[in-house]
Amino acid sequence: MLNISTVSFYEKLDVTFNSISLIPPEFSVYLPHLSYIDFSHNKIAFLPESFGYLFHLKTLLISNNRLRDLPATFCWLIRLEKVDLSHNYLYQLPENLGLMECLQYLNVNYNELESLPMSLGKSKTLKLILAIFNKCKNPPQQICNQGSDSVLAYLRKQNPKELKKKILSQNNFPRVRGGALESSPSNPHTARAHYIQTQTNSLSNTLRTPLRPPIDATNLPPDELVNRVVGCLYGAAISDAIGLCTEFLIPDECHFYYEKGQLSYDRMVKDKHRTKWIPGDWTDSFDQMVSKYCD
Repeated sequence: MLNISTVSFYEKLDVTFNSISLIPPEFSVYLPHLSYIDFSHNKIAFLPESFGYLFHLKTLLISNNRLRDLPATFCWLIRLEKVDLSHNYLYQLPENLGLMECLQYLNVNYNELESLPMSLGKSKTLKLILAIFNKCKNPPQQICNQGSDSVLAYLRKQNPKELKKKILSQNNFPRVRGGALESSPSNPHTARAHYIQTQTNSLSNTLRTPLRPPIDATNLPPDELVNRVVGCLYGAAISDAIGLCTEFLIPDECHFYYEKGQLSYDRMVKDKHRTKWIPGDWTDSFDQMVSKYCD
């Protein structure tokens, strides 16, 4: 049980990866100003009716629990923008879920849902919905498995008067090409250049010859070339560590968990795959690259 005995003005609560099975009825009284809650990876079977009194709540993450139902007061969360209910045992959702004023992102993947509330098609704020791996008959599960755009289109078709003209773009995380560094010709007449060339051409000690590019392969001075190669290695390690944030996630899931420009170690979603690494660590992809090219 989540033990709370005094009133607190905290705005963020993260109690992931515990064995919490019960949220006390007075939870919203003791923590009335919460705007962010992460209950992921616990054993919570239900939310108390009083949970709907968290009027400041904007983000609720409660994936990988044992939820079977949501209280009727859930729709009272008037500021709720993002909710993750994935990997639970929900068999239905509140019929008025689509009437919530601020709901934008909804994740109900991996539940026991047989249908989605048709009111979601009336929502003027909903941007993305994930509903794969359920038992849906309405919308049909094959539509749910096609992604958020297909689900939203189906739901809005059932409510044509509320059909939005603007469809959410799928252009997530656009690539931005960085500026290319200009190369500078080396000065072969300096003493430093002679020294570097002597060390590079020496075959007696491999530790003194870490880099021997092919003849005429580059116009960069050897020390600058070394710096750039080292920069590539650092870049590969950092990009692999950042890339772990979205590894094996489908585009809709990426859009659900991360806002544009928010990919970082401390914002990484905590799921079964990503908890195998500590924040900032790279994966076996970089290890294989290093072992193949740097031995």
